[in-house]
Amino acid sequence: MLIQRLLPALIRPQQRALAGLLLPFTPHSAPSLLHQPRSNHLRSIHVSAFSFWHSSEPATASSRRNYSATAQSDRQTDRESTAANGSGGGGGGSGASVEGAAEDSAAQLMKETIAKHNEEMKEVRDKYLRALAETENVRQRLTRQVADAKQFGIQSFVKDLLEVSDILSKAMETIPKEAFAEKNAHFSNLYEGLRLTEAQMNKVFAKHGLEKMVPVGEPFDPNEHEALFEAPAEGKETGTVLTVTQPGFKLNKRVVRPARVGVVRNG
Repeated sequence: MLIQRLLPALIRPQQRALAGLLLPFTPHSAPSLLHQPRSNHLRSIHVSAFSFWHSSEPATASSRRNYSATAQSDRQTDRESTAANGSGGGGGGSGASVEGAAEDSAAQLMKETIAKHNEEMKEVRDKYLRALAETENVRQRLTRQVADAKQFGIQSFVKDLLEVSDILSKAMETIPKEAFAEKNAHFSNLYEGLRLTEAQMNKVFAKHGLEKMVPVGEPFDPNEHEALFEAPAEGKETGTVLTVTQPGFKLNKRVVRPARVGVVRNG
């Protein structure tokens, strides 16, 4: 197209001669020109046109053929360049597609990683809550054990001491009432000492949570009483305690020794 614009501008009377002189190439030099940049082509055209300005030699048929072949090769090169550019654009689209696929893969990997970490956090939280609950259970159990040790640590000692209390009570019961009528001062002082000892012992028992049980007339309770026998009794309800042969004791509301009793059974 540039050649077509240059031709009328140079010398209109000699257009045919100009067509042969613009590209004065030989068949051997034409292929090397095809591999040169297009800027070189334009530079060659300009030089040829300048040479023609100072020359009046007519163009030959060989020059015209060379120009026609060169122009055709130039158009073919343009078409190949256009096709190459189009192919490059397609490659760009393919590159964008690959980049989008990579982004999708990275997003999917991130989702899987987050889900995995969430599951691990859930398991750790569950284990933590279980350990916390177990620790709380152990703490409560130890607290109860400490409290029980404080309340019932003397249970074995109390059981042994109850035998002494029983002997003291039996000793006082064996003293006949007639002995007090004789006004024996020594005997009266001895009895009074035993009575005071028993009273003081009961106070100590109560101070440490020990409670004496003498359930005469109360309903029989198998959790607190031990039935030794049954006997009829007029004016008493069946199933009540008739007599107590050995008092029972509770330590902080826990039965240390059940009361040994006889139970009323009428009819």
